[in-house]
Amino acid sequence: MALLEVREVTVEYRRPRRPPVRAVAGVDLGVDRGQIVGLVGESGCGKSTLARAIVGLLPCASGSVTLDGRAVRPLGRGARPVADRSLQMIFQDPYASLNPRRRVWRQLADGVPRDDRRDARDRSAELLTAVGLSPDAGDRYPHEFSGGQRQRIAIARALAAEPSVIVADEAVSALDASTQAQVANLLVDLARGRGLGLLFISHDLSVVRHMADSVSVMYLGRIVESAPTGALWSQPLHPYSEALIQAVPGLGPGAQPPTGLPGEVGDPARPPAGCRFHPRCPYSHERCLVEDPAAVTIVPRRRAACWLQPAGGPPRPLDEVAPAEVSS
Repeated sequence: MALLEVREVTVEYRRPRRPPVRAVAGVDLGVDRGQIVGLVGESGCGKSTLARAIVGLLPCASGSVTLDGRAVRPLGRGARPVADRSLQMIFQDPYASLNPRRRVWRQLADGVPRDDRRDARDRSAELLTAVGLSPDAGDRYPHEFSGGQRQRIAIARALAAEPSVIVADEAVSALDASTQAQVANLLVDLARGRGLGLLFISHDLSVVRHMADSVSVMYLGRIVESAPTGALWSQPLHPYSEALIQAVPGLGPGAQPPTGLPGEVGDPARPPAGCRFHPRCPYSHERCLVEDPAAVTIVPRRRAACWLQPAGGPPRPLDEVAPAEVSS
């Protein structure tokens, strides 16, 4: 069992006098100690909703989230249970998640466990040093820092609780390219050096490829493929994974221009019948229109939800599918 276990999680948004919107529809994933798991997909696929459900900011309509074998409970008005504080989250916009009226050291001190008897300022200075900032930065306010520095402060605040797992929701997407690389490298170093589990959520596959040990691909509320990063990149088994990889710009001479993915993510309030990706899939056939494939193990450590991939393998390269198979 992984340290963080997400099993058949469903998240719904209630609407008055209308059916609920199922933004997350039965997701499974796990994150272990020292492991970096990437979660990718276009905007609107349900990634951020899932992240908030995992840390307890949103209730799950069904399914379970466990941390080290204990159920993670939704947050209420009271203090967060001590056992759940080892699960922390880093948000996309650090300025919105930091209190502009409080000095940085005081915000970091809020997360320090009560049994840590060191001086709060000293502990805050240690945390700031760990994320590459000056120890005396704690005496300043969030608005006095750049976007990348504020994100480092947000990371330090997550570290203050001495977590075992961190969920990073688009933690570098609001930063410029060079700062993205610096913060991404920092997260990798912290995960490896401290044995932290990291669920890194992003729409940028090039960043995830650099960071993650394994990747889960999400489309319209469901995980359609999960695999080790290298294997996914070299041979995607789901058409959506293939399309996301083809949309990444290449570098250097001879690089092929990226190809766009036709259409847009569907409406989770009215998902299409059958496979949710079939309206945009170049390989769809009659079965895809009426039956929704379940995610099955193709080979060890590789799962996909696609009728083109048989359970138990061997994996089928998508570019070798016979035309008759996709037109029948």
